[in-house]
Amino acid sequence: MDGSMIGKESCRFDEESVRDIVRWALTAQLPQEIYIDSEHITDVCEYVKTSIREINLYYPNPLYNSAIIRLYRLKDFVEGIP
Repeated sequence: MDGSMIGKESCRFDEESVRDIVRWALTAQLPQEIYIDSEHITDVCEYVKTSIREINLYYPNPLYNSAIIRLYRLKDFVEGIP
C-alpha cells in the first residue's frame, strides 16, 4: 500500500515521515476508545504502543507497513480528515 491515500494525507514510508507519524502518535491527545470504519479500538493507547513497537522492531521491512498505516488512519480520524 505504499503511497496509498488515507484521507487527504498520503502514507509515506521514508524514515523522516515515519519518525513524524510516530512523534505525532506519542504526543497527540487521543480518545480512550474509537471506531474507525468497522474497526472498534477499545484501548487506543495500547493500539498506538503496539503499532510503534512493530515499527521499531521491523522498519524498514515493507511487510510491516500496516503498523505505519494504522497510525496514519488514527491521525486522520482524530483530526477529522475524511
